[in-house]
Amino acid sequence: MGRGDLSDAEWELIGPLLPPEQGRWASPAGHNRRFLNGMLHALRGGCPLARKRSCA
Repeated sequence: MGRGDLSDAEWELIGPLLPPEQGRWASPAGHNRRFLNGMLHALRGGCPLARKRSCA
């Protein structure tokens, strides 16, 4: 777990609210927790808008 990532306790609260990773008609982007941590990182200012492609 990196700095600023969701803790296990936070994930236990949020994880069940997200759609399941398997069984969706679209191919999943990856693990929900990793995806959510990435979104939160970008929202915190960890990836400026002009550099979105290079931060991925």
